[in-house]
Amino acid sequence: MRKTLLALLTCTTILALTACGSSSSSTKKSDSKSKSNTKVEKETEEETEEEKEEFKYIWYDVEFPEDFEQSESEDSKFYSTTDSNKVIKVYVNSNTFENAQQDMQKSIEFWKGEHTDEGTMEAAGLTWYVEKFTWNDDLPSYTYYADVDENSHLEIDMFCIDKDDEITKTFFDTFKTVETDNLYDTSYELKDAANSETEEAAE
Repeated sequence: MRKTLLALLTCTTILALTACGSSSSSTKKSDSKSKSNTKVEKETEEETEEEKEEFKYIWYDVEFPEDFEQSESEDSKFYSTTDSNKVIKVYVNSNTFENAQQDMQKSIEFWKGEHTDEGTMEAAGLTWYVEKFTWNDDLPSYTYYADVDENSHLEIDMFCIDKDDEITKTFFDTFKTVETDNLYDTSYELKDAANSETEEAAE
């Protein structure tokens, strides 16, 4: 029935309808493009949020036990709320003066027998040089050093946490850094950017 009625329309009416249909089609395409752009923007925002969440400690990510909290005064420091002896510190150092192995040897020489060289271990895709020492009440503690690129090396201090402790295992099983050719410089760039965003938000 609809086709019959349309066939009886005058030429002028048909042209008017054609023009209207063209405008409607254009509007639909515009709406479709707008929705598509909005979807892309939303997906980009979600990806950005995922990246921020993934590297929640700015230049690296790692899993800590539930009782560990990040220090408010030192962003590289994490401490146990149930055992004050247990502390983890995460640093990235420049290779300008020494690499990972040289940094460890320098520390051992400085402590004159109080710290010992425990060899190496493989974890998180890196070779770690292991330094052992004791802390409060002579509890075993360790510092782990690893070259992450030509310009930078990592230093992980674990006070009163044994090498075979589940905390140590989980840390190195989940530890990863952002991908860059110079982690030392990148870490400071990311920190500066994060601080700027915090200051802008506070204004």
